[in-house]
Amino acid sequence: MTPEAPRPFTIQVPEAVLADLRERLHRVHWPDEVPGAGWQYGTALSSMQELAAYGHDRYDWRTQEPQLNRFQQYRDLREGTCDKTSFQGFVGCQVCRL
Repeated sequence: MTPEAPRPFTIQVPEAVLADLRERLHRVHWPDEVPGAGWQYGTALSSMQELAAYGHDRYDWRTQEPQLNRFQQYRDLREGTCDKTSFQGFVGCQVCRL
């Protein structure tokens, strides 16, 4: 496949996507924590719960979107698999949909 030239784009996340994220954060089923494990096996459960609560209750994506759009954004398809996004001299932040 012939690579496409980088295409400029503006970050505009649909409200439905943000609503879906908030709903999924609200519905998280938290596991039991291994007693005394803390950060030994990954992120401490309490820290992950705080992060999820912040994302659900206080994070304002709409405030961040214009801040990100202050930088030029480009989409560059590489080998038909993932978008590479580059902005303000940073190249290679890989965004893959699973």
